[in-house]
Amino acid sequence: MRYNLLILLVLLTHNPLSAQVSNCRWVSIEEKQSFFKKGPQSFISGIRVLPKFKEGGEKEKPKFLGFAIDQILSQSVLLNGPLNIGDIIISVNGEPIGRPEHFMKTWEVAKKANKIDVEILRDGEKITISWCVKPTEAK
Repeated sequence: MRYNLLILLVLLTHNPLSAQVSNCRWVSIEEKQSFFKKGPQSFISGIRVLPKFKEGGEKEKPKFLGFAIDQILSQSVLLNGPLNIGDIIISVNGEPIGRPEHFMKTWEVAKKANKIDVEILRDGEKITISWCVKPTEAK
């Protein structure tokens, strides 16, 4: 089963050429606007994610963890970026990503945000990757 739309949540304001300062990957307001102007469809074909579960005990049901990055294609903006195949996306800006319909709500919120925090599991460790919009300078 493919959940291409959900992976777009992690692409919000990402540009591999953006500088990383402190714990934030900085993007300009122009980069962010350009990204959102293209819409989520422009990235769907570049990446694939799959639901990831933690196995429960004998009487427990498997627990949903998030969406694992299964494939990053050559045209994807994630190529050479901070996310890797195998990373499990847990949440975006503190909102768990549990169902495909959560995507559009998170997309709309991210369009207005100046910081996007993506929480992932990598090799069993929780990591937060952040993108921040550079403040504009007064003229």
